[in-house]
Amino acid sequence: MEVHAFVLHLVRASARRENAQALLADTREIGDMKGEIWPAVDDGAMSSTDLSASVGAALFDPAYRPAPGDDLPIGPC
Repeated sequence: MEVHAFVLHLVRASARRENAQALLADTREIGDMKGEIWPAVDDGAMSSTDLSASVGAALFDPAYRPAPGDDLPIGPC
């Protein structure tokens, strides 16, 4: 069975890009796994109408909240 890793990365979080690349490198070292970085959906760039209409906008219960000290704002939950 072939396994493929996907690392989601918010493009505007340029300071975290190196971390995303390191995660992908780890998958290659651990299991010689292929993988790629995918751009995460940036809810901060979406209108509230588009965000409300998105599939999965209410997927998590309770709603996702950023970790304390997280410097990236998230849209309304």
